[in-house]
Amino acid sequence: MHDSGALAVPRTAFLSPEAVVERLDDHRREVAARVDERTALLAARSTGDASPDWGSLVAHLEAHFDPQSCPSCSLFHYCRNQIRTSGHPEDLLVEIGVRPGERRSLLGHHRSDVLVSIADSLAGVETQRIRWARDLAMGRHPLTFDGEPAQVPEPLTDTERLAVSFLLEDDRARTMRLRCALVDARAVLVAHLLPGGSVAERGRLDYLVRWAESGATSPLEHRLVTDEIEASEHTPGARLSQSRSDAIHAASRGVGRGGAAYIRLVKEELSYKTDVLTRAVAYLATLPVSQLRPAYRAIEGQAQAVWRRRLELHASDLVRFSRTHRRWRNDQVGLIEADASCADQLAAFTNPQYAAQLARDAGTREVALAEVLAVNPGCPQVDSPRRLGVGSRIVLLHRGDRAVVEQPEVEVIVQGGTIRLRQQHVGLLVDSPEASAVGGLEGLGSPGPTSRPGTRC
Repeated sequence: MHDSGALAVPRTAFLSPEAVVERLDDHRREVAARVDERTALLAARSTGDASPDWGSLVAHLEAHFDPQSCPSCSLFHYCRNQIRTSGHPEDLLVEIGVRPGERRSLLGHHRSDVLVSIADSLAGVETQRIRWARDLAMGRHPLTFDGEPAQVPEPLTDTERLAVSFLLEDDRARTMRLRCALVDARAVLVAHLLPGGSVAERGRLDYLVRWAESGATSPLEHRLVTDEIEASEHTPGARLSQSRSDAIHAASRGVGRGGAAYIRLVKEELSYKTDVLTRAVAYLATLPVSQLRPAYRAIEGQAQAVWRRRLELHASDLVRFSRTHRRWRNDQVGLIEADASCADQLAAFTNPQYAAQLARDAGTREVALAEVLAVNPGCPQVDSPRRLGVGSRIVLLHRGDRAVVEQPEVEVIVQGGTIRLRQQHVGLLVDSPEASAVGGLEGLGSPGPTSRPGTRC
């Protein structure tokens, strides 16, 4: 801090910095007086020692480290190094961001908003331009809402309007769980990976790509990867690093947006982002394809058809979902609920962990865990008989950690808005003497020829 004050350069969304100088003479004198007062008070309480043990004065305080909130602190690297060099096993859990309540059970074990805002601003300008263009066509002077003469902006090109409409469509699709106007590569990788390190580090796509490329046969030291990524001046997302942002901003202000330095810096940044995304797509291409992918694509295709009609008619492709009429939004409640129900059903068919989570949820009545007690006839014992009892029609979703829908004999048929599954194990729960003898219910429909007593499903 300089003696005459502090220099701050806040940057707005339009990258127009403004230098602000604030004199801190009074504040500095007040802080110095408080420090002298506190020092004299502590010296008077000590036993004649002019230099008290400052460490003992703060020894009762407990240090806290959070890898998500601490990076903004100037002592972040120092505190993280203290934790890394510590030999206590709990400090490793602190470093990777495990919650305090979960640390005790784990000791000894090693475990597009910015783009939408820009599109919304451009959509507002384009909507105003369309209104003013209509005024000019009718022989009226274009005026602002204040009654001042309007300066009509240039119209968006077809490519620019397509990009704006597509980004706004992604914003409207946030209420629908099965809508994927834009695919988040980071979220897709997280669904297939269990990377190490802290939760904050998993938010970077390049960090996840390094874990994906390492494979299960080559161990990866997450600390070395973390330090390497932090030292990089490039970022995989829309937000630039501080040094790269300053360099690009200086190049654009110095020689203009068409300067060679500006173009080189922008291309280098885009090249890094493209390389990371390409490597992520290459890894995802190696994963097996689910048999329910045609169902997801059919749902997405129907939604895209609606968006394309809006784009062709120029009806509401430039309107955000939050700015539509309340009555129209209320009419979407039924569609949103149906979309959520369909998303839960598809996820329960393909993801054993998600199905188990639904089965343990007290508010879910359609999914339950069961154990096969006997075969021929099949006798499943349901963990929650109040959910599924006598007379319930059941379908086998998973056998252990294997999804039944992913078996080669299962056939997925998509017809219009209906998804049909053939060769599924479906049955009706009834009470019989054979089932009562083993403490379960009889399923009229075998749970599968490979099932055996003791199988969890």
